[in-house]
Amino acid sequence: MLKKELSMKQELLELIRTHVYRYSEQPFTLASGRKSRHYFNCKEITLVPDRLELLCKFIVEQHLGESGILLPHAFGGLTMGADPICYGISLEFRKQIKTYIP
Repeated sequence: MLKKELSMKQELLELIRTHVYRYSEQPFTLASGRKSRHYFNCKEITLVPDRLELLCKFIVEQHLGESGILLPHAFGGLTMGADPICYGISLEFRKQIKTYIP
């Protein structure tokens, strides 16, 4: 992993630690109705523009760029989580230099 990518990964992990992950002795009630002392609210990354940009840049550069992984035909999921990520990834791909064949 390049230094730049390691730096992005470290920054994302710090954002997860400080904004996304919560632990409480008093369990959280999840949307399913189940209880958990651990709670991850990923919207704290996906719904904040500069955090979303960092996440999408990391995904594109680390996992979808020149890593040898086949590029997906589509991204998706439940709308509240998938929409911002799909939008952000499309913007990151748009920034890349493209080759056009006439």
